[in-house]
Amino acid sequence: MNRIQTFWQGHFLGMEAMMAGLMATIYSVWFFMFDGKCSVDEFMQGNRSIAYTTIAGIAGTLLGFSIAVASLVLNILPSPRMELVRKSKHYPKIGKTLTSTGKMLGFLTVVALICLVADTDRASIPWLTIPLCFFLILSAWRVLRVLWILEYIIEIVVKKEGALVNSHRKS
Repeated sequence: MNRIQTFWQGHFLGMEAMMAGLMATIYSVWFFMFDGKCSVDEFMQGNRSIAYTTIAGIAGTLLGFSIAVASLVLNILPSPRMELVRKSKHYPKIGKTLTSTGKMLGFLTVVALICLVADTDRASIPWLTIPLCFFLILSAWRVLRVLWILEYIIEIVVKKEGALVNSHRKS
């Protein structure tokens, strides 16, 4: 494993936030310097309320999903099968990832609702799409992380005890 990959794995929450910030910055540069404002305003004309309502609804639903996953993970972690997870150096990252996902989805929901109220066809504020872009990208990465955690927790729970021990001896 190379040093960049090792560093990324150790700091993935911060690195993903930086990548989302970089992507939102690129979007901002395009928006302000390369006629992006007019393009966004034209694209969103007549679609604002639908787009913002949909984003807020999906983000709110995914927030509920992430809370359910957090509850499931917290309830299953005391299980004897989760001993390897609890002893892992990555164990604290599970909680950080789950809470960060909830926060980002909460922020995305709030920003989408602000956009819904403030950015209308009659009085457009197209720059509001910049924070929306940031939270949308970061929330997507966080949801993928939660799904990854859920996948491995389920895999551990459904494996037979002997298969679990043998699979960890091989790696």
